[in-house]
Amino acid sequence: MLCRRPSTRGRVFPSFDEQVHVRPWESAGESIVLAIDFGFAAPLAALWVAQHASGVTHVIDEHVQAEWPLDRHLAEIAARPWPRPRLVCCDPAGAARNAQTAASDVQLLRVAGYAVRYRASPIAPGLELIRRALSPATGQPRLFIDARCTRLIAAMRHYRYPATGGETPYKDGTHDHPIDALRYFFVNTQVSQAVRITRY
Repeated sequence: MLCRRPSTRGRVFPSFDEQVHVRPWESAGESIVLAIDFGFAAPLAALWVAQHASGVTHVIDEHVQAEWPLDRHLAEIAARPWPRPRLVCCDPAGAARNAQTAASDVQLLRVAGYAVRYRASPIAPGLELIRRALSPATGQPRLFIDARCTRLIAAMRHYRYPATGGETPYKDGTHDHPIDALRYFFVNTQVSQAVRITRY
Protein backbone atom coordinates (compact mmCIF):
# COMPACT_ATOMS: atom_id res chain seq x y z
CA MET A 1 0.00 0.00 0.00
CA LEU A 2 2.89 2.36 0.80
CA CYS A 3 4.84 1.18 -2.29
CA ARG A 4 7.72 -0.04 -0.14
CA ARG A 5 9.91 -2.75 -1.59
CA PRO A 6 10.39 -6.01 0.35
CA SER A 7 13.46 -5.77 2.57
CA THR A 8 15.75 -8.18 4.38
CA ARG A 9 16.98 -5.41 6.65
CA GLY A 10 17.41 -6.65 10.21
CA ARG A 11 17.13 -10.34 9.33
CA VAL A 12 19.74 -12.55 10.91
CA PHE A 13 19.77 -14.84 7.85
CA PRO A 14 19.08 -12.64 4.80
CA SER A 15 20.59 -15.26 2.46
CA PHE A 16 18.04 -17.92 3.49
CA ASP A 17 15.93 -18.74 0.43
CA GLU A 18 13.22 -21.38 0.67
CA GLN A 19 13.58 -22.10 -3.04
CA VAL A 20 17.21 -23.03 -2.45
CA HIS A 21 17.51 -24.24 1.12
CA VAL A 22 14.24 -26.15 1.66
CA ARG A 23 14.31 -29.54 0.00
CA PRO A 24 13.42 -33.12 0.92
CA TRP A 25 16.03 -35.30 2.53
CA GLU A 26 17.11 -38.48 0.81
CA SER A 27 19.26 -40.69 3.00
CA ALA A 28 22.77 -41.29 1.76
CA GLY A 29 24.13 -43.07 4.82
CA GLU A 30 24.65 -39.92 6.89
CA SER A 31 25.06 -40.05 10.64
CA ILE A 32 22.30 -38.36 12.65
CA VAL A 33 22.99 -35.74 15.32
CA LEU A 34 20.30 -34.43 17.66
CA ALA A 35 20.53 -30.74 18.57
CA ILE A 36 18.60 -29.54 21.62
CA ASP A 37 17.77 -26.20 23.19
CA PHE A 38 16.29 -27.02 26.60
CA GLY A 39 13.17 -25.34 27.94
CA PHE A 40 10.02 -25.84 29.95
CA ALA A 41 7.98 -22.62 30.11
CA ALA A 42 9.77 -21.73 26.89
CA PRO A 43 9.68 -24.61 24.42
CA LEU A 44 12.30 -27.29 24.17
CA ALA A 45 13.48 -27.38 20.56
CA ALA A 46 15.07 -30.55 19.14
CA LEU A 47 16.40 -30.91 15.59
CA TRP A 48 17.42 -34.10 13.82
CA VAL A 49 20.42 -33.22 11.68
CA ALA A 50 21.88 -35.51 9.00
CA GLN A 51 25.58 -34.84 8.65
CA HIS A 52 27.17 -36.06 5.41
CA ALA A 53 30.89 -36.73 5.08
CA SER A 54 30.98 -34.17 2.24
CA GLY A 55 30.18 -31.39 4.71
CA VAL A 56 26.51 -31.03 3.71
CA THR A 57 24.12 -30.65 6.64
CA HIS A 58 20.41 -31.46 6.31
CA VAL A 59 17.89 -30.80 9.09
CA ILE A 60 15.38 -33.59 8.58
CA ASP A 61 12.92 -33.24 11.47
CA GLU A 62 12.04 -31.10 14.47
CA HIS A 63 10.26 -31.31 17.80
CA VAL A 64 9.27 -28.04 19.49
CA GLN A 65 7.11 -28.27 22.60
CA ALA A 66 6.66 -26.31 25.84
CA GLU A 67 5.66 -27.50 29.31
CA TRP A 68 6.77 -31.12 28.98
CA PRO A 69 9.20 -32.79 31.39
CA LEU A 70 12.38 -34.07 29.79
CA ASP A 71 11.41 -37.74 30.07
CA ARG A 72 8.33 -37.06 27.93
CA HIS A 73 10.50 -35.32 25.34
CA LEU A 74 12.86 -38.31 25.34
CA ALA A 75 9.94 -40.66 24.71
CA GLU A 76 8.86 -38.53 21.75
CA ILE A 77 12.41 -38.43 20.42
CA ALA A 78 12.74 -42.21 20.66
CA ALA A 79 9.41 -42.67 18.85
CA ARG A 80 10.53 -40.82 15.72
CA PRO A 81 11.42 -43.10 12.77
CA TRP A 82 15.02 -41.91 12.37
CA PRO A 83 18.18 -43.82 13.28
CA ARG A 84 19.32 -43.30 16.84
CA PRO A 85 21.45 -40.14 17.01
CA ARG A 86 25.15 -40.82 17.38
CA LEU A 87 25.52 -37.57 19.33
CA VAL A 88 23.41 -34.97 21.13
CA CYS A 89 24.62 -31.36 20.92
CA CYS A 90 22.90 -29.18 23.46
CA ASP A 91 22.61 -26.01 25.47
CA PRO A 92 25.45 -25.82 28.05
CA ALA A 93 22.84 -24.62 30.57
CA GLY A 94 21.56 -28.20 30.53
CA ALA A 95 24.55 -29.25 32.64
CA ALA A 96 23.17 -27.37 35.65
CA ARG A 97 21.53 -29.56 38.29
CA ASN A 98 17.80 -29.31 38.87
CA ALA A 99 17.00 -27.98 42.36
CA GLN A 100 14.32 -30.66 42.91
CA THR A 101 15.92 -33.75 41.36
CA ALA A 102 19.64 -32.87 41.80
CA ALA A 103 20.13 -34.25 38.28
CA SER A 104 20.86 -32.19 35.19
CA ASP A 105 19.26 -32.54 31.76
CA VAL A 106 22.65 -33.63 30.43
CA GLN A 107 22.81 -36.39 33.05
CA LEU A 108 19.34 -37.59 32.09
CA LEU A 109 20.36 -37.76 28.42
CA ARG A 110 23.44 -39.78 29.32
CA VAL A 111 21.39 -42.13 31.51
CA ALA A 112 19.16 -42.66 28.46
CA GLY A 113 22.24 -43.82 26.56
CA TYR A 114 23.07 -40.72 24.49
CA ALA A 115 26.55 -39.35 23.94
CA VAL A 116 26.30 -35.64 24.80
CA ARG A 117 28.49 -32.71 23.79
CA TYR A 118 28.13 -29.09 24.83
CA ARG A 119 30.34 -26.06 25.16
CA ALA A 120 29.84 -22.41 25.95
CA SER A 121 30.01 -20.11 22.95
CA PRO A 122 28.98 -16.51 22.25
CA ILE A 123 25.86 -16.18 20.09
CA ALA A 124 27.41 -14.21 17.22
CA PRO A 125 30.07 -16.78 16.16
CA GLY A 126 27.49 -19.58 16.13
CA LEU A 127 25.17 -17.54 13.92
CA GLU A 128 28.07 -16.85 11.57
CA LEU A 129 28.64 -20.61 11.20
CA ILE A 130 25.01 -20.99 10.12
CA ARG A 131 25.34 -18.12 7.64
CA ARG A 132 28.48 -19.67 6.13
CA ALA A 133 26.66 -22.97 5.62
CA LEU A 134 23.72 -21.19 3.97
CA SER A 135 25.91 -19.19 1.62
CA PRO A 136 29.57 -20.26 1.50
CA ALA A 137 32.13 -17.90 0.02
CA THR A 138 32.75 -20.52 -2.68
CA GLY A 139 30.70 -23.48 -3.86
CA GLN A 140 27.14 -24.55 -3.25
CA PRO A 141 25.08 -24.17 -0.03
CA ARG A 142 25.92 -26.70 2.68
CA LEU A 143 22.77 -26.34 4.82
CA PHE A 144 19.34 -27.62 3.81
CA ILE A 145 16.08 -28.08 5.70
CA ASP A 146 13.29 -30.57 5.05
CA ALA A 147 9.85 -28.99 4.53
CA ARG A 148 8.48 -30.86 7.58
CA CYS A 149 10.55 -28.54 9.79
CA THR A 150 7.99 -25.73 9.68
CA ARG A 151 9.04 -24.07 12.95
CA LEU A 152 12.70 -23.90 11.95
CA ILE A 153 11.86 -22.57 8.48
CA ALA A 154 9.70 -19.84 10.02
CA ALA A 155 12.53 -19.01 12.42
CA MET A 156 15.03 -18.71 9.58
CA ARG A 157 12.71 -16.20 7.90
CA HIS A 158 11.72 -14.15 10.95
CA TYR A 159 14.68 -14.20 13.37
CA ARG A 160 15.79 -10.56 13.54
CA TYR A 161 18.05 -8.07 15.22
CA PRO A 162 16.32 -5.44 17.37
CA ALA A 163 15.59 -2.10 15.74
CA THR A 164 17.82 -0.46 18.34
CA GLY A 165 20.85 -2.24 16.84
CA GLY A 166 23.48 -4.56 18.27
CA GLU A 167 24.80 -8.01 17.40
CA THR A 168 22.44 -10.00 19.64
CA PRO A 169 19.15 -10.98 17.94
CA TYR A 170 15.82 -10.25 19.53
CA LYS A 171 14.62 -13.15 21.69
CA ASP A 172 10.90 -13.34 21.02
CA GLY A 173 10.36 -16.74 22.66
CA THR A 174 9.22 -18.27 19.36
CA HIS A 175 11.91 -18.09 16.70
CA ASP A 176 15.01 -18.07 18.89
CA HIS A 177 14.70 -21.63 20.23
CA PRO A 178 14.96 -23.60 16.95
CA ILE A 179 17.82 -21.30 15.91
CA ASP A 180 19.60 -21.87 19.22
CA ALA A 181 19.34 -25.64 18.71
CA LEU A 182 20.82 -25.30 15.20
CA ARG A 183 23.56 -23.07 16.59
CA TYR A 184 24.48 -25.69 19.20
CA PHE A 185 24.83 -28.24 16.40
CA PHE A 186 27.31 -26.12 14.48
CA VAL A 187 29.25 -24.97 17.54
CA ASN A 188 29.75 -28.54 18.74
CA THR A 189 30.48 -30.26 15.42
CA GLN A 190 32.67 -27.73 13.61
CA VAL A 191 36.34 -28.69 13.48
CA SER A 192 38.29 -25.65 14.51
CA GLN A 193 41.45 -25.01 12.56
CA ALA A 194 44.43 -23.39 14.20
CA VAL A 195 45.73 -20.22 12.57
CA ARG A 196 49.28 -20.55 11.36
CA ILE A 197 51.39 -17.39 11.43
CA THR A 198 54.55 -17.24 9.34
CA ARG A 199 57.12 -14.47 9.03
CA TYR A 200 58.47 -13.72 5.59
